[in-house]
Amino acid sequence: MSAASDSAPGAREGAAESQSSGSAIRTRVESLAPAATMIYHSRSRVLRPTSMRKPINILDFLEVADDICRIRPHGECNLVGAVELINRGIGYCRERKIPRLMFNATGLVGIPIPNLVDRFLMAEEWAEKAQGMVVVVLVVHAEYIHPEKFGVKVARDLGLTCDVYTSEGEGLKWLSVGI
Repeated sequence: MSAASDSAPGAREGAAESQSSGSAIRTRVESLAPAATMIYHSRSRVLRPTSMRKPINILDFLEVADDICRIRPHGECNLVGAVELINRGIGYCRERKIPRLMFNATGLVGIPIPNLVDRFLMAEEWAEKAQGMVVVVLVVHAEYIHPEKFGVKVARDLGLTCDVYTSEGEGLKWLSVGI
């Protein structure tokens, strides 16, 4: 699958130029404008712009206490990047046998509101990653929570115990008594 089409803004077609000797072919490919550079998430139908930003390292924002791993990253991130950060958090907990994860995404900016397909794919990835060994609570801004908590329902159907809240207090309370 092509990462960018010929009609993408800033895209230029590569050109092959033959030298007069005919034996050597020189290929010139002009790069895409940075804003048009795209990546394809393996499980998403959506192309997302890449960035030259330094990747967010969850270890810089992680603390573990009372069998709860708390991750509070901040910075600019796209939807695919945010999903991957949560994947890494779940993997971190599973590998170290930490049973509960509270991931506070309120410090991340630049993430679009996920549609239903995005929510389904996120839940599917996280359920697969947790393997029934990690309970997850997400803390996000209210506009990211689906009115019927669609992603939470899908995740539960796939074996992931999880919920989503707008404050750490609510999330921690659920982690403590809700499971």
